[in-house]
Amino acid sequence: MADAGGAWDNAKKIVEVDLCLIALFFVYRSFYGMRIPEEK
Repeated sequence: MADAGGAWDNAKKIVEVDLCLIALFFVYRSFYGMRIPEEK
């Protein structure tokens, strides 16, 4: 594995993007939930 460093950098970037997307999803969901109350 000569390019282990590059692969590790790519993996970290993918994880960071995933975390950002998850955070945006939760923020969007909480914001959407505040605007439109859920019917129970």
